[in-house]
Amino acid sequence: MSSDLGVSRSARSNGMTEMRTSGIVKAGTRLSVVGPSGVFRSDNQGDSWSAAGLVGVDVRCLTAIGDVIFGGRTGPR
Repeated sequence: MSSDLGVSRSARSNGMTEMRTSGIVKAGTRLSVVGPSGVFRSDNQGDSWSAAGLVGVDVRCLTAIGDVIFGGRTGPR
């Protein structure tokens, strides 16, 4: 996160187990992010994150309709 146009940055990954991500979406006041280790959510604008499902599943995309989040992955079910 940067508040000075990128001159300095601070990490906002507290609680995430993997920094590689493939999608982020905002639904209501919640941020959700997906990647190789599942879905994570933040209720405080990214200050901290918690696992929100599909732990250990490589989730590749997500979208929101209203407050409902949908995620997609590749490979067999």
